[in-house]
Amino acid sequence: MRKTYLLIALLVPTIFNAQGVSIDQNFGTNGITEMPFDSSGNDLSSCVLLSSGKILFLSTKINGSNQNEVFLCRLDSNGAIDNTFGNNGFAYPNLQYYHGNFIKVQTDDKILIYGGSNPAKLIRLNSDGSYDMSFATNGIFELPTNSYHSEDDSLFSGNNLLIQNNGSIILRYVQGLNGVITLKKIDSNGIADNSFGTNSTITNISSKGIFISNDSKIIGFSSTTTNYTIEKFNLNGTIDSTFGTNGTMTINLPYTDFETKFIKQDDLGRLLVHKFNFNTTPALLFDAFRLNSNGTIDTTFGTNGYISFSDFQIFIVSNVLVDNNYYFGGATIESNDIYNLFIIKYHENGTLNTNFNNLGYKIENTNNTKQACESINIQTDGKILVSGESENGSTKKLFLMRYVDQNLSMNTFNTNSLKIINPINETITIDSEDEIEKISIIGTDGKLIIETKRKLINTSKLSKGIYILNLKFKNENKVYTNKIIKK
Repeated sequence: MRKTYLLIALLVPTIFNAQGVSIDQNFGTNGITEMPFDSSGNDLSSCVLLSSGKILFLSTKINGSNQNEVFLCRLDSNGAIDNTFGNNGFAYPNLQYYHGNFIKVQTDDKILIYGGSNPAKLIRLNSDGSYDMSFATNGIFELPTNSYHSEDDSLFSGNNLLIQNNGSIILRYVQGLNGVITLKKIDSNGIADNSFGTNSTITNISSKGIFISNDSKIIGFSSTTTNYTIEKFNLNGTIDSTFGTNGTMTINLPYTDFETKFIKQDDLGRLLVHKFNFNTTPALLFDAFRLNSNGTIDTTFGTNGYISFSDFQIFIVSNVLVDNNYYFGGATIESNDIYNLFIIKYHENGTLNTNFNNLGYKIENTNNTKQACESINIQTDGKILVSGESENGSTKKLFLMRYVDQNLSMNTFNTNSLKIINPINETITIDSEDEIEKISIIGTDGKLIIETKRKLINTSKLSKGIYILNLKFKNENKVYTNKIIKK
């Protein structure tokens, strides 16, 4: 497994007045990189930040009569298209279909793209954008005829692609549009793993999104208009009978006309669930609630487990947890029925972080151009990378844009970099010139595992998996938090 180095600028408190969030003029052209072709208006985009600082951007585009051809673009950290990748910066993985195609990057930098329809396909590319011919059949694992990677009604779908520590892959697909939901497991070479379920599959489940739980099992989420259901499976495909009733837990909600539209798991194993709120005027506003890792509503979040975006019409489609803050993004109507991109920031407990842009949110007013945020990434320097889609008259484009949070940018310096080798083996070595007051290692269930002041930490008793590393420095209350992986 390749080692990566995390070079993190440390934060110090400001003595200046609070500043706002602004477009980073050092990114792209005036802070924006626009894709050089039209979109259909139905596209969803996603981004991955690579350890090199480069950016992978996945979406679909119009190609002649084909309204939804999947493409992958690589950009340099300054927003310029990287012409050394694929064909002049672009790879075209022979997929069509606009509903939320998925991208993940393996630890060896190979790229997995899952999407398409009839049949759905998993494609693996080398880091340069070429097909990995050692994977499945010429780089393509093809699911059965009449399979889809996402239901037609799941515009903002959950996760359908899991990578396990040993490199094996679990795919969720639908046999027949809005038909039988199936899980399929393949090994790291793209060969069906027949030790999983029955002939490498589990069928007739209800989950609309799948995740790995804190105890390294498969959990799935689905909902009706009045309740939600969590399913749990062992990694061999059998039902986890210790969970709920025969592996299933169903919980009623204090809502009517409930409809889930986005599900995401944070670093501590909790699920953030976005839902349409039909019982409002105007309708189709969004609320969100958080589930504990055991499937119950986390009542410590927001108000009795819920937060409401009722001040922002239309939709919210993405969230990410960084440094104990949630960033949500989407679009809202400010005036003249024009959608405006916005980002909103909450503390981990579900209260609005009003230090962000002095309001808690940033709305990008774009006059006659409709614009929506569809993905969010937070760089290690605190800059906020968003992707989305814009519409000006009949012209529809996909774009990336980067913001600078002025409060963070004034408070960073690079003279005393923090260096940590990640993933870790039997020890963690922390290289920092600043004196450390306390080091904590926390499990994804939120439990404290190790607390020390030593910069050389023995981790031999930690099981393989993901943990949270938290460092508190004596100098001016600086704090650093990040995921670490135990191999």
